[in-house]
Amino acid sequence: MFLVTRPQPKAEQTTRALIAQGFAAKALPAIDVQALEPSLAVPLISYDVVVVTSSYTEPFLQRNLNAMIHQRTQFICVGQSSADIVRDCLSADGLSNQIEIAEPQNSEGIIASQTFAKLSQKSVALIKGQDGRNTIAAYLAQNNVKTDIYETYKRTATFSTTSMNEFDGQSIKCMIVTSVDIAEQIFEHFSLDWLKSIIFMVASQRIYDYVHAKGAQQLVLSDGASTASLVSCANQLYLSGVLDDKR
Repeated sequence: MFLVTRPQPKAEQTTRALIAQGFAAKALPAIDVQALEPSLAVPLISYDVVVVTSSYTEPFLQRNLNAMIHQRTQFICVGQSSADIVRDCLSADGLSNQIEIAEPQNSEGIIASQTFAKLSQKSVALIKGQDGRNTIAAYLAQNNVKTDIYETYKRTATFSTTSMNEFDGQSIKCMIVTSVDIAEQIFEHFSLDWLKSIIFMVASQRIYDYVHAKGAQQLVLSDGASTASLVSCANQLYLSGVLDDKR
C-alpha cells in the first residue's frame, strides 16, 4: 500500500489515481495549506519573468497576475497544474505560448530552465509559499537578479493524535513525500525503525538528500511532484520488481 502524505486536495487526487492503476493507497496529509496575503504589495511595474512554484498560488494569481505582466513576460512553472492555472488567469491572447514547464518539475528544474538561463537585466516575480522554494530565491540573489518575492500561502502541520491512533503501518510499503516540510513531520511522528523498513518515493533530489540523512534506507526519486509523475514512478517500482504486488 502507498501512503500519500501531501496536502489536500492533492493527496486525494494522487490516491485516486493510484487506486485507478490497481494499487492500494491511503491519504494521510502531513501538512495543510492556507492562503496568505503577501506582505509585499503588487507594484505598478510589470515583470519580465514570473515564476510560479505551486498550484496553491492560484487565488493570488487570479487577483493579481494580469496587473504584473506585459506582452513579453515569460512564465516558468513548476508543473503542468500551475501552468494550466497561469494560462487560465491570462486575459491577453498569445501569452500562453510564453509558458515554460520545469523539467524535472521541482526547484532544480526551474533553475535549469531556458528562461532562467536568460535572466540578465530582467525583473522577476517569484510567487511561492512561506519559507518555501528557498533554493530558487538563493539562486536569484546569488546572481544579482532583481526579484520581488510574493509568499502567497503557508503550510501547517496536520498530524493529530486521532489520525496517528487510527494509523496502521503494517500494510504500508511505500510513502510518498513531496516536500521537505512533509518529511520533517514524518520523521517527528513516526519511529525511525519503521521508516527504515519502507520505501520512500520523493519528488526532488533535495527531499531525497534530507530523508536519506535522517536515516531512511530505501529511496526512489520520482520525476517531480505531479500526480502523473508519482503514478508513473509507482508503476516503475512494480514493473521492476521492487514492489512484489500492487496491494
